[in-house]
Amino acid sequence: MNHSRPRGYNSLMDNINAPISVKGIVFENNSVWLRKNERNEWELPGGKLDQGEQPETTVVRELREELGFDVEVVDIIQAHLYTIKTSESKGVLVITLG
Repeated sequence: MNHSRPRGYNSLMDNINAPISVKGIVFENNSVWLRKNERNEWELPGGKLDQGEQPETTVVRELREELGFDVEVVDIIQAHLYTIKTSESKGVLVITLG
């Protein structure tokens, strides 16, 4: 992994008070891999960050489980707090890696 994290990244990750979902952008033959979730919506493959796990480790593990092959993380693309208006939840922090 050849990317750098912003200053304060680790302390930020330790203090997030919402579930964290890590997604991966995987290119193959000028296409991007997507999967259908349990709500029948298309989304990037990925999954939940386990306690004490770094996002890069999560995305490699989840993509191996979902797609059946290993990937290499190049960079963190974005982080976004996704909230569902009908839910009382604080939302889900979605981190996208490519």
